[in-house]
Amino acid sequence: MARPPSGVCRVVALIAEVLQSMERDTTKASLLAAAGAAWHLMALLASDRSTGDGRYAAIDRAAEYLRTHIDDHVSVAELAAMSRLSGSHFAALFKSRIGYPALQYQTQLRMARARELLDTTDQSIAAVAAATGYPDSFYFARQFKKVHGVTPFGYRGQRKG
Repeated sequence: MARPPSGVCRVVALIAEVLQSMERDTTKASLLAAAGAAWHLMALLASDRSTGDGRYAAIDRAAEYLRTHIDDHVSVAELAAMSRLSGSHFAALFKSRIGYPALQYQTQLRMARARELLDTTDQSIAAVAAATGYPDSFYFARQFKKVHGVTPFGYRGQRKG
């Protein structure tokens, strides 16, 4: 018998988000929101994993914290303290488990959220920057271009799909 996904509540919430977006209307924004939630759901189900020995439980909690607090400023030392691990041990375990250093992972999460907001809202670049944890919109634009090779304004203007 297949075991249930570890985040059953998250799975149900994502399904509800897909359905709510689809039921709202058929505007491009609603359809993009539904597609984004559906992709998130599929990625969550595809990546559901368990170590069995609990060795990575603290790392999984730290990664979840980063996912749910995208706009918070947090250091590796703070994440390590939350996990009750030394900074160097935490950093090594995090990279081993997630595949990226913690702050690089945080940047990826922020950039994914920024792309979502740029694709689905009319918010200003400054508002998107603030919503993704960058109080300085010029720094945000530099980071976005570094990651994506295009400015947020240029990204928003691209044809997608």
